[in-house]
Amino acid sequence: MIFFNIPESNKETSDERKVDDTKHVKAISNQINCDLTFTNPIRLGKKSDKIRPLRITANSIEEKKHMLKSARNISRQDSVYSKVVIKPDMTPLQREDHMKLVKLKQEKVEEARAKGEDDNYIIRNGQVVLGRRRDQSQNQHKDR
Repeated sequence: MIFFNIPESNKETSDERKVDDTKHVKAISNQINCDLTFTNPIRLGKKSDKIRPLRITANSIEEKKHMLKSARNISRQDSVYSKVVIKPDMTPLQREDHMKLVKLKQEKVEEARAKGEDDNYIIRNGQVVLGRRRDQSQNQHKDR
């Protein structure tokens, strides 16, 4: 998994920085109620003024799936980590395919808006599909 916007440590040694990164990931997983065990926290790219992404390896696929599913709850909480984004680690080919799907989704949304519709398209299982309409999902949340 790739974590974006986790503050980088200013410690001198790489071991100390890895300890800090591990603490951040554990704090995030606790915040969204995920029991995540992981190894190998690595910052991607060269050190610069920008915050580098952090890649970790989850110890099980179930933990990874649960963490990715719960990741949207981070931004809903008022904390230091509210700007953190968690994405699956993808190969270059997977990223290219995903970008094509995102572009197709944007085109479908624009077509729907041009027709005066308020359709909500989502990407599921490698396809762009029609999700719930925004007004319907908002009404369902109000009814709860």
